[in-house]
Amino acid sequence: MQVSSDSVDIQARDDGSIDDTVEGLLREKRRKRQQKEDLNVEAEVRDHLTIAKEVLAEDSEAASEVLGELHELLWEDDDVEVVIDRRESLLEDNTELSAREATSIRSQFRRHTRLRETGNRSPDPETEYKVLLNVAKALNYYSSVTEMTPYAPVTMETIDEPGSEKTENPTPVGRRRLKAATSLSTEDAAVEIPHQSCDHILCVALPRSGKDSTLASIGMNLWNEHGYKYISIFDDGRMETPMISIPNDDPGIRSNLDRLDQDPKAFDSEVFVPAMQGVPDTLPNNFREFTIGVDSLTPHLILRLSGVNTSDETAEDRIEQALQETLENSGGIPELVGRIQEKAGNQNATIEWTEQAQNGSQETYTAHYEMERSKALNKAAARLSKLAGDGLIASAAAETNISMRDVVANQEQAAVLCCNFIADGQESIKYTIIDLWLRLVYKVRDEYPRLPRVALEIRELKDIAPSKLGDARYKEQVKSLRQTLFTLSTRGGSRRILLLGSTQKLNDVYKPVRSNMATKILLRLGEEGIETLDNSYHFGHEQKRQLSEFSVGWGMLIAGGEKKWPIEWRGAPCGLGLGDQHWLDRFGTARGARVRQSESDRWTDRHAGEDWWVHVPDASVHPGDTSPEIGDTYSEWYLLESDFPDEMEPDDVDAEAVEEALAERREYNTPSDIALSETLSSDKRRRLSMRSADGDGSENVEAVLDRHGLPPELRRWVITKAGEIRKAPTRQKLAEAVHVIGSYDDLHTYSDIGEHLSYSASTFANYISEEDTPLSPCVTKDGKAYVLTEVGKAALDADWDVIIEAIQD
Repeated sequence: MQVSSDSVDIQARDDGSIDDTVEGLLREKRRKRQQKEDLNVEAEVRDHLTIAKEVLAEDSEAASEVLGELHELLWEDDDVEVVIDRRESLLEDNTELSAREATSIRSQFRRHTRLRETGNRSPDPETEYKVLLNVAKALNYYSSVTEMTPYAPVTMETIDEPGSEKTENPTPVGRRRLKAATSLSTEDAAVEIPHQSCDHILCVALPRSGKDSTLASIGMNLWNEHGYKYISIFDDGRMETPMISIPNDDPGIRSNLDRLDQDPKAFDSEVFVPAMQGVPDTLPNNFREFTIGVDSLTPHLILRLSGVNTSDETAEDRIEQALQETLENSGGIPELVGRIQEKAGNQNATIEWTEQAQNGSQETYTAHYEMERSKALNKAAARLSKLAGDGLIASAAAETNISMRDVVANQEQAAVLCCNFIADGQESIKYTIIDLWLRLVYKVRDEYPRLPRVALEIRELKDIAPSKLGDARYKEQVKSLRQTLFTLSTRGGSRRILLLGSTQKLNDVYKPVRSNMATKILLRLGEEGIETLDNSYHFGHEQKRQLSEFSVGWGMLIAGGEKKWPIEWRGAPCGLGLGDQHWLDRFGTARGARVRQSESDRWTDRHAGEDWWVHVPDASVHPGDTSPEIGDTYSEWYLLESDFPDEMEPDDVDAEAVEEALAERREYNTPSDIALSETLSSDKRRRLSMRSADGDGSENVEAVLDRHGLPPELRRWVITKAGEIRKAPTRQKLAEAVHVIGSYDDLHTYSDIGEHLSYSASTFANYISEEDTPLSPCVTKDGKAYVLTEVGKAALDADWDVIIEAIQD
C-alpha cells in the first residue's frame, strides 16, 4: 500500500522488532488470562463460603454439598500443598493459629479429603466449614469471616506537578465494597478521586449523614500527602472548624478509622480570629487575632467591601491614587479615609499621554475634564471607617496584620478562619470578612503561582452561595460573597484552588457555583434530593434505593462521568463539632487535662480521696475540698493529685511537672500548641469614629447625607427627636412605605396604603401626620393620590446601611 509522504510521520510505531513485540504481547495476554482465571476462582470460593454460612444452620445436607464443591476448589489451588505441609508455616502466618491448632487443621483437612474421595460418608458440616475457612484464609481468599466481601481502596489521585507532592502510597479516604462473587481484583476496582486540575468537590447529604466529616477527611489527605495548603473558611457558628486542631473524639468515627486501620489525627493548624470586640480573654495558643492592613487591599477589594458591585468608571482610579499617596506617607487609616473622601467630590482631572509621530518625533498631549462626585467613594470611605473602628482593617504598620501570601506559603499548617466571636449586632461583618479572605486567597494564588495549591473547605455552602438571595439574612454581603464563590468555582481551578463544599440540598446552592463542582460525593439523601440529582445522573432503581438507605458515612462518588458505590468513607481523623460538649472543654481533654462538664457531677464526692488538684494553665495548686470552676466559655482545665507521681508534693508542682502529667494522659498527639493564653485586652482594641465630638451628631449626619447626595430633610430617617440613632426596623418600615407609594398611582387614603404594607395603616399615619416626622417631607398628594416628592425619591434610592455605618461608631 502506498502511503503519502506527508502521512508517514504521524503513524504508530513499535518500540522493538516484530518478533520481540509479538512475544511481549502474547506474554501479557497470557498473564491477564491467568489473572482473570485466578480471580474467578477466588470469587467462586468466597461465594461458596457465603452460601455455606447461610445454609449451615438450616440444611446440613445442602451445606455438605456446597462444602464438597468448596473443598475441591481449594484442593486445586497450587499452594494448598504448602498450607498442609507440616514443615511450612504458611497456615500459622496467615491465620494466627498456634502450632498445635495448625497441626489439627492440617490433619482434619487430610482426613476430610480421604472421606470425600472414598464417598462413604461426608465430614461433619460444621467442623469441615471451620477447617475450610482456615485453609481459605491461609490462601488469601478472604479477609473476614463475618464479611466475605472484598474492599478496594479509595484514594486521592497521585499527581506529579510543580507545587504538589507525589505520594507513592496515598492513605485511603474510603473503601469501595465489592460483591463477594466479584472477579475484579481490588487493584482494578480501586478508585482515585481526580484533582490534577483542582476539580472542585461538592458533598450532598441529609443532616448528620457525615458530609462535613468526609470533606475534612479528604482535605486532610490533600494537605498531608499532596502538598495543598488547607484553609477552612466557614462553619455555621458553632466552633466546628477550629476542632481540626484536635484528634477526633467521636466513638463512631473512631470505630470507622479502626476499620480502615487508621488512628485519629489532628491538623497542625492556626485559627485566625478577627481582632474585634467579642474575642474571649483566654484562647488556645494556636488561635491568632488578626487585622487586615491597608497595604493588602486593592481598589477593587475596597469597593467590594463597600458593597459596590457595579463598575464605576473613575472610582478605582481615585482609590488607587488615595492608596498610593497614603502608603507613601503615613500608611494610616485616617489618612486613607480622608483622601478617599477628598477624591469623592467634584475634581478637575488631567490626562497626559505621548504619541509617536511618523517622522520619529514624539508629541505630548493633555486633556482636562471635571470628574463628578462619586457615591461609590463615599461608601468606600464610610465602610473603611466602620471596619477600622470594628477592629478588622488596620494601618499598614499594625503588628496584628496578616499577609495572605505568608498564610498560603505556610503549607505545614492548616488555616481556619473563625468569625464566631463577633459581637451581637455585628453578624453581617462575618460575611464581609469571609469575602475578603476568599478574594485575598484568589489574589495571591493569581499573583504568586509558585505558592502551594489551596484546598478551600466551606461547610454549608448554601449559606454563602444561596440559590435564592431572598432567603439570606444579609443580602448585600451574601450577594457579594456569592459572586466571589462564582469566580472561584469558574477560575479557581486554573489558579490551583480546589473548593470543598457541602450542602443538604443541591438546589439550595447557587446554580453557577454548583454546576462547576464536577466531583460529587452523595451520602444519604431524601426523596427530593435524589429526584433532583436523577435529572442529571439518571440513577437506576437499586442506586436510588441505596442513596435513600445509606448508613452514616456511606455513599456514592460521581467523578469523570462514572458512579462508584457503595463506598464507606473514612470519617475525619481530626475533630468535628459536637452538640453535647463545649468546644473549649474538648481542647482541654485533647491536651490531657480534665474538665468538668456539669455542676451536678458530684465532683467533691467522686474525688474525696484527692487532697489537692492543679489548675493546668498556671500550675497553681488548690485544696481538695474546693472544686474547679465551670464557666460560660472557659471551664478550668485541671489535674488531680493522682495524675502526678506518688512522691509528688504540692510544693513540687511546677509547669514542667504539669506538662509531664498531661503528656502521660494524652491519648493522641496534638501537633499544634493548644495551651491557653490571654488574648488582647479589651482596652487595647482600637476604635475609629466619624461622629462629632459634641452634640447629638446632627452635623455629622448632615455631612454624611451631603456626601451621599441626599437632602438634609432625611435627617429624621437617621436621628430621632431624642437625638438617638433610629433603629433599623423603623427605618425599614419607612423604606417600605416610600416603595409602596412609588409603586402605585391609585393610593388615596391611609387605608389604601396600609393594604400593601406589612404593618398597620395607623403606624404609617404616625410617620406622616405631623411636621418633622420621617415621612412628612417624602410624601405629598397630587390631586387625590399620594405620590413621592423629590426627597422621597432620594430616600427610595439611598443605601441606608452604608449611611448608618458612616455615622455610627
